[in-house]
Amino acid sequence: MSKTMNWVMDCEEQAWSEVEEKIQTCTTIQEALKMAEEVFDGYNLLSGYMEVADFEDGVSEMFTERQD
Repeated sequence: MSKTMNWVMDCEEQAWSEVEEKIQTCTTIQEALKMAEEVFDGYNLLSGYMEVADFEDGVSEMFTERQD
C-alpha cells in the first residue's frame, strides 16, 4: 500500500476515534451527524474520499451503540 493511502487511512481512523469520543455529548442523530461532518471535514476526508452512505451508517451505528 502506498504511503499516501496509509496516511489517509490513519487520518480516517483518527477521525472516527474523535467522533466516538464526541458522540457521547450528542442528544440527536442530526446533532451527531453535524458534529461528525465537522470532524471529518477537519481531516479533509469528505471531498471525494468517503461515500455519504458509509459515513452516515457509521455515525448512526456509533450513535445507536452509545445509547445501549
